[in-house]
Amino acid sequence: MFKSKKGQQMVEFAIVLPIIVFCMGLLVTFGQLIFARMVVQTAAHDGARRAVVMADASSGRREADDRAAVALRNALGMVDGSKASTFNHSGWSRGNLLTYSVTITVRQLFPIINEDFQLSRDTQITGTSVTMIERGS
Repeated sequence: MFKSKKGQQMVEFAIVLPIIVFCMGLLVTFGQLIFARMVVQTAAHDGARRAVVMADASSGRREADDRAAVALRNALGMVDGSKASTFNHSGWSRGNLLTYSVTITVRQLFPIINEDFQLSRDTQITGTSVTMIERGS
């Protein structure tokens, strides 16, 4: 039917190329999200671990935030203002539990569907660590 195989190959290439580029973009986006999730979880754990050895809650909170900021800056190149954290405990005494959470916003290469079923390029990722307080009153 067609005499030119070269024209057919160009049409096939034009159809397949966008699909391949889209799949590669999805791989990069999900890889970025998985990496950010691991970094945020590690930052929360490092912050909580540092906080539980402090003598009081205020110095524990300050040390936790500092340690989490260092972990995020080293891994993601983030500045201190790009994270939020929560610090909860049921009394600063030995044996009580400390819950420390770190939340960051990651901007992806491609928009993905969020929990509200809307396309979004920004995704919030939270890491939480629960640790027993080792020092305190």
